[in-house]
Amino acid sequence: EAKMALALILDYAEKQPSQLNKVLHVLIEDFGFRPRSHHRKFEIQALVANELSERVATRTDGVYPLLLLGLAESFLQFAFHHSRMKDRNTLSWTDFHLAPVPELLELRKTLWEALGQLAKSTDKWGFIAQLLDKYVTAAASEEESEILESDAAHVLSILSDHLDQDSLQDCRLANEYLDQLERVKFDFPKALRERFWTNTFAVFNVVCFEWRMRRLLEMDYREFEAHRQDRLLQFVKGFDLDQFNDFLDHCAIIVESGLASHEIFQVTNSIVTVLVAFADRDPTLFTEAVDSCLKREKLLLPSKQLATLLKEAFGANGARTFLQERTFPNKEGWFLHLYSVLESDEILESDAEHILAIHREADGSQLLYGVDYLLKFRSVRSRIIPEVTSILNDRMSVEDRLLGPVDGLFNPVLDASSMLSELFADSVEVLTQAYLFADELSQHHDYEGDFLNQILDFAPGFISELVDSTYNRARRIVYYHDRREYGLIWLRTDYAEIMSTVVDRVLKHEADKLRFGATYLNSFIQIRKHQKLQSAIQVNQDLFLARTVAEGAHDAELMSLIFDVVSGLSRARQLRLFELFLQHNSSFKAFKRLSIFPSVSSSWSSLVPFHQERIDQLTSIRTLMTSTDFLEHRQFVDDLIREEQRTLELTKKREFMRD
Repeated sequence: EAKMALALILDYAEKQPSQLNKVLHVLIEDFGFRPRSHHRKFEIQALVANELSERVATRTDGVYPLLLLGLAESFLQFAFHHSRMKDRNTLSWTDFHLAPVPELLELRKTLWEALGQLAKSTDKWGFIAQLLDKYVTAAASEEESEILESDAAHVLSILSDHLDQDSLQDCRLANEYLDQLERVKFDFPKALRERFWTNTFAVFNVVCFEWRMRRLLEMDYREFEAHRQDRLLQFVKGFDLDQFNDFLDHCAIIVESGLASHEIFQVTNSIVTVLVAFADRDPTLFTEAVDSCLKREKLLLPSKQLATLLKEAFGANGARTFLQERTFPNKEGWFLHLYSVLESDEILESDAEHILAIHREADGSQLLYGVDYLLKFRSVRSRIIPEVTSILNDRMSVEDRLLGPVDGLFNPVLDASSMLSELFADSVEVLTQAYLFADELSQHHDYEGDFLNQILDFAPGFISELVDSTYNRARRIVYYHDRREYGLIWLRTDYAEIMSTVVDRVLKHEADKLRFGATYLNSFIQIRKHQKLQSAIQVNQDLFLARTVAEGAHDAELMSLIFDVVSGLSRARQLRLFELFLQHNSSFKAFKRLSIFPSVSSSWSSLVPFHQERIDQLTSIRTLMTSTDFLEHRQFVDDLIREEQRTLELTKKREFMRD
C-alpha cells in the first residue's frame, strides 16, 4: 500500500510540477523519519529513497531531481524532530537521533550515490553544494561517528570530483568536512587536505576562525577571543612589508568571495590587530603598512583604535598631515576618528570647519554615531552641535542613511543626551526636527519617553508636531506598534494642556478617516513601562478624562474618540466615566455611538470567561440607567446582554464538544 501511494504521489508530481513543494512536504512529513522508525528497519524511508533514486537514474530533468535534493537534505541530517497535536491544547514535540543500524546506513548510501550521479549528469551542482554545506554544518555537532564514517566515502568522492580549489568557498567546505573526519579519527587521503589548503584559505583560517569552534574547544567568549588573536599574531609573526602586502592580497580575495557581514568585520578587525602589533614592534613598518591598507578599499575601515595609534606615531599635526597628503577611500571617516581622539589642547578652529564640511558632503557610512566627541569642540566653535544637527536634518529630508549622529542625541548612555536644553537653548527647532527624524527612522528610539518630556519642558507646542508627523507618515495608526512610553507626560504640571492638544490633533486627523480599531490617543493612555508610577499617572488620567467628558458630553465626535480609549480601561474606571457622561447627556443617539468594549481583544484559552466578563460589564453599565430618561438606553443594553448570553451558551457547547 505504501509503495502504491508513493508511486501515485510521484506520478502526480510529474504531471503537476507546480505542486512540487506540497509533494515534497508529504514525502518528508508523511514518509519521513519518526522516533520509532527503526522498529520497522526504516522500511518506509528506504522505499522512498530507492524509488526516487531509480526515477532520477532514468530522468535527470523535470521534478524528480528536485524532489531528490529536497528529500536528501532532510533524510541526510543527523538530528530530527517530530511534532503532533495530542489534543487541542497540547503540542507534543520529540527530538531524536537515529541508531546507525545497517538498514539506515544502506538508505543513506543510496541517497549519496544518487546525488553523486546527479552532480555528474545535471546542472544541479549549486543545489548539491548547498546541501553539502548544511550537512557539514550539522556534522560538527554529531557525536555518532559511525554514521559519519559510513557517509565519508561517498561525500569525499563528491567533494573530490566537483569542488574547485581556486574557490575559497569550496576550500572552506572541504576543510570543514575534513576537520569533522579528523575529529572522529577517520583516515582520509592527505592529498585532499593539501589540495584545498591554499594560501588564501590559510589566511582565511586565521582571520575568520569559526565561532562554532568555541564550543568544540570548550572556551568561554574571552578565552576564545584570546585564542583567536594568538593564532593570528603567531601567523604574522616576523612579517615584513612584502609579506604583509601578500596577506592583504589574500584578505581582498576573501572579502570579495561573498562573506557574511560579520565575517567581513572579522577580516577588517584582524587587519587592525596586525597593525596594532606592528605599531608595538616597528613604528616604520606600522606607517608603511597603514599606507598600504589605505589604498585598498573595504580592507581597512577607520577606527578609534587606529586613529589613536596614528596620533601616537606622528602627533596630532603629523597625523593630520599623514591623512591629508594621501588619497584613499573612507578618508572623511578617518579624519572624524582622528578628531574624536584629540585632546582639548590639540583642537584647531580649522578642525571644526572641517567637521562641518564632512557632515555636509560625506557618505552617511563615514559619520560617527552620536555627537559626544564634538562636546570638546565647543571651545573653538560654541554652536558646533546644533550646526551639525541642522546640516543632517537638511540632508535627512532627502537621504535616510544619516541617522547615526542624530539618533545618538537621544541615547541615554551618551553625555550629550543629558545636555539637550543647554546645547539647543537657541536652536529648539533644530532639536525638534532631529527628534522627528529619529522617531521616523530609528527602531530603538526614546522607549521611556524621557527625551520627549525634556523637549516639552522648553517647547510644549512640539506635541502638535509629533502627532501630526505620526499621522502624516502612517496610513494607519496602530497604537500597540508605538514603542514610546507617554506616562511621563501625565506627571507634568501642564499635562492637561498638553493632552488637550493631543486630543484636538488626533480628533482632526481621525475626522478624515474611517476609524478601524484604536487610535493614536490610546498610546498616550496605555502604561507599559512606568509601572511604579502607575497610580499617580492614573489619577491624572482620570481627572483629565472626567473633565473632558463633563465639558464635551454633547460633542459626538469627541465622545466617540474618548470612549474608544475608555473602553480599554478597568471596569471601575470605565463605569465612572459612563456615569458622568449620562449625567451630562441623556441622548440615546449619543450613547449608542460610545464604545463599550475594546476594538481589539484576544483570549489564549477558553472564551467562556471572556464573554462572561462582557456580560458583567454590560450589567454594571445598566445599573446606571435608573431614570425614565434612559428607557431606550436600558433596552439597548439589555439587547446586548442577551446577545452575549446567547454567544456564551454557544461557546460553552462548542468548547465542550471540541474537548
